[in-house]
Formats: sequence, C-alpha cells, structure tokens
Amino acid sequence: RYRVACYLDDSLLPSLRRAFKRIDADGDGRISLEELRRGCGPHGGISGLEDLFRGLDLHRSGAIEYTEFLAAMFGRRPLPEAACRAAFQGLDVAVDDLVEVRDIIEAVGYEGGSKISKKTMGKIDRPGMDFEEFMVLLSGG
Repeated sequence: RYRVACYLDDSLLPSLRRAFKRIDADGDGRISLEELRRGCGPHGGISGLEDLFRGLDLHRSGAIEYTEFLAAMFGRRPLPEAACRAAFQGLDVAVDDLVEVRDIIEAVGYEGGSKISKKTMGKIDRPGMDFEEFMVLLSGG
C-alpha cells in the first residue's frame, strides 16, 4: 500500500492532508511519536500507541512521513486503480507488463513489518505477476 500511496493524487485528498498537517505540529513534514500523542488528545496515553507508531513508521526513521500516513489511512479500502497502475509500472523494470516476484517482495515485502505470505506468493506460477495479480495482492487476496 505504501508503494501505491506514493502515486496518489494529493489534490484529491485534501482532508487527509489537513489531518496530517494538524498532527505535524512543527510543520517538518513528519509526525513524531510525541506529536502523535498530542494529536490524539486525551487518548494520547493509550496503551499500544507506541506499537501503532512503529507500525506506521514503515521506513523505521523514527517519524511518520506523509506517504506512510496515507498508506495507513487507506487501510483496507480499495486503492484508486490509476495509482495502482502507476505503482505497477514503476516496478515493471523490463517493461513487459510483468513485475518480478523478487521486485514485489523488495518493494512491499516488509510493509508494516509483516512479510507478504509465502502462500500468496506461491499462487504465482511464473517469475512475475501481471497487473490483475498485482491488484489481488494489494487487496490482501
């Protein structure tokens, strides 16, 4: 989802941009754990907030970047096909309408700290996947 979030049209997401800016108190384009605590208001002390923060910090940078925030906010909702297609094309190094499994694992294999399941990847019976299979992967199928 992070890879696809990189291709989302920010102009179509004004409420998410505003929410991010509201939490990003110092305006540096990144949400720290302390900013997230303050942004949660009276719920900022809930147990598990640090685990949530670590789960959103996909790059393990110590802060949540806007694209990581977008990926989290989309959750399990369907992603826009145009953004998915752009992400697919970005991974299609050979420009042959197939993305190699190793490139997919490298790009999204550790998203959110959990690897793509071997069961999911085992469904692919060739070295790569086409766009439809990529969409199934993104939908968690």
